[in-house]
Amino acid sequence: MVSLDCKSLSTRQINQQLKGLEDGAKATIRNPNGRHSLAVGLDKAVDITVDGHGGYYYGSMNRRARIAINGNVGTGVGENM
Repeated sequence: MVSLDCKSLSTRQINQQLKGLEDGAKATIRNPNGRHSLAVGLDKAVDITVDGHGGYYYGSMNRRARIAINGNVGTGVGENM
């Protein structure tokens, strides 16, 4: 299980680490605090949990990832899946 903290990582760093996961991996994004465009463009069968409120476009352009968000999000969530 990979834990990614938005307090210490940029949006780009988080998305790069998520894209580098192997099929079947699990990841948690902590402290998103309304950050936009996380977990986008994923093409692997991974499970991602977001603990907190997100911004716009979470999980957009996603092909095979499963994403659960434990909070509120803005518009565009799951767009172009």
